[in-house]
Amino acid sequence: MPSPVIRSRKILIVDDSEICREVVRFVLEARGHKVIPLDSPFGLAAALGRERPDLVLVDVSMPALDGHKLVEVTLRHDLYRCPIVLYSDRSTDELAELVRASGAVGFIQKTADSDQLARSVEAFLQDD
Repeated sequence: MPSPVIRSRKILIVDDSEICREVVRFVLEARGHKVIPLDSPFGLAAALGRERPDLVLVDVSMPALDGHKLVEVTLRHDLYRCPIVLYSDRSTDELAELVRASGAVGFIQKTADSDQLARSVEAFLQDD
């Protein structure tokens, strides 16, 4: 069954892993989306104001600042309103707890399945 047509959206990904950023970019740009990669959580506030994304993917495990803490700060300071999704290879139970604690709208587990990644991202885009 073909996936529903999703209009092109702007997705910001915050991940310290260049490989992860590039894989996400490749997969989502192939589906027509624009992807803005950030390699550090410290550029997020400026990028939100400049880019005004439709969705933000945030890696949970980053050396300078854990992703769920970044989400908390972003939401507390009302920097920009769009869905913020945790993105990690951690267990679903741990990610669900981090979503509850941080205020993120949900999570996506890192996967080698590019179709699954795209469907997961696009499911969050359909909700807005």
